[in-house]
Amino acid sequence: MPHFKENFSLKPYNTFGIEVQTKYFYKVFDKGLTLLIDNKGIEVLHETSKTVTVEVQAGENWHEFVLWCLDKNFGGVENLALIPGNVGAAPIQNIGAYGVELSSVFKSCKAFNINTLKEEIIEKKDCEFNYSSSVFKTHQKRKYIITSVCF
Repeated sequence: MPHFKENFSLKPYNTFGIEVQTKYFYKVFDKGLTLLIDNKGIEVLHETSKTVTVEVQAGENWHEFVLWCLDKNFGGVENLALIPGNVGAAPIQNIGAYGVELSSVFKSCKAFNINTLKEEIIEKKDCEFNYSSSVFKTHQKRKYIITSVCF
């Protein structure tokens, strides 16, 4: 069975089981390079009586991070519970639910620049957050690999 397919359904490969087609699909078994960002860790960087800054590694499960915040009584992300995916993907889509978007709690992210092979810190003002979108999804698409996010 050939691994290369055209006009292929991605329904079995996405969390919500949404019917979406890709023009080309190739399942990699022993060729090429596939990256799975699976770095873990949550660190409180700064805390006052009113605010907290947290750095979360990109491989952390988003919902588990929300539960961690709730357990610590850190408000701000609770409306974003049960959104599937990992923390590193959240800024790309500017995830949102129930009137709250990621951009409302986002401070910055660390990202590996594929062109320069250097890590950069990208501040909120440079992310061009819009409804379900960001610079990582538009004109900077495929330029960065997000490695951690600060909230």
